[in-house]
Amino acid sequence: MAACRHCGSNDHVDFACPLLQSSELEALSVRSSAAANHPAAKPFRECRAQLRLALSQREEDPARVWLELMSLRESASKLPGLVDGDAALASDVERFRAKLEAEIVTLTEEVDDEVLAPLYSWVDLLRRRNRIDREIVTARGNVKASRAARSDETRAPRTEGEAATQLAIATDELESWKKFSSAELPASAALVWRDGGWDSRHAELSTDPAEVRSRGAEGLAVVEAVPPTRGVGSPAFPRSRRDVVVGFATAGAALLFAILGIVFDSGALDALAVLAWLATGAAVALSFVARARAAAEARAAVAAVWAKTFAARQVVALESEVGWLDALRDAFRARRVFDEAKSEGRQIDDLRAWRPDLRDFVVEVARQGDAASSALEVDGGVSLAPGRVENDASSV
Repeated sequence: MAACRHCGSNDHVDFACPLLQSSELEALSVRSSAAANHPAAKPFRECRAQLRLALSQREEDPARVWLELMSLRESASKLPGLVDGDAALASDVERFRAKLEAEIVTLTEEVDDEVLAPLYSWVDLLRRRNRIDREIVTARGNVKASRAARSDETRAPRTEGEAATQLAIATDELESWKKFSSAELPASAALVWRDGGWDSRHAELSTDPAEVRSRGAEGLAVVEAVPPTRGVGSPAFPRSRRDVVVGFATAGAALLFAILGIVFDSGALDALAVLAWLATGAAVALSFVARARAAAEARAAVAAVWAKTFAARQVVALESEVGWLDALRDAFRARRVFDEAKSEGRQIDDLRAWRPDLRDFVVEVARQGDAASSALEVDGGVSLAPGRVENDASSV
């Protein structure tokens, strides 16, 4: 008999070699290899190692261990989402989380309240202050967004005083733009805007708020001064092309009187010719003045309508900005009150002085549990309470 290619023995064939894995063992080996390469395998191993390390220090510093377990709970809560599709690994994760919750319950029951009560208070106070800080960040972000819509590069407030000052300025500016947005313009001014096709020519107009406001105020004054008997941009003289007719008529009369004066050598005809020439000059000058005034009124109408259109956009952005500045000022004030309160901000300082070595752990637990804490508080829950143990907690 030929020697077995697996172990070299001559008393059995290759397929009967005891070193040859069974199909069940081979499948288990393949599955274990696949699990080791799963995206959740590494963080799962790290969580298990962290739990073992924490429990090994249980007798030395239960307060630190409790904080580590609370931090580990937040990390472990993300594992189920990573093991989707691997039933075996998912089962291991659930058993691990059950074990973790059991350890938290046991530690909470064993440790004296004099140790855990300050930690509960410390974490809760930090979460409350973190919520105020998030409100500040959110409000500042929305102030920046509102100003970006107005091309305003002013820095968002960083203190309560800056917020109050900028709120007063923004409120005054809002009232100023509301004046333009609510201005009643003659229909003929809107007609000038429409006939000029300015709805599609915004790029030709200034977007500098100060310039738009200045030109808008001047244009509004000009438009409001136009008599209601005629339209904006329509000169009092001429009404049509009659100024041209009048000019040619007076010029013709002057020429005729001049010729007749020469022919008949009449001083009276010469005088009439001079008067006719003067009338021609006056008609031409009046025509130019009237047309220039009409063009100025048309420009004023465009400036006034554009100020009204631009103001409507500014009002929308400024109303949002004023609202967020008000919220930002209130958030800064809330943080100041919190920091100055003996039972809040000053208590955090006292707790930090009590166990400075636990500061980083407390900050991390407060940061990790903020989202879960907010959700539980809405439902009336307690974010630091131990969870229910529903699974087998026999192994880690």
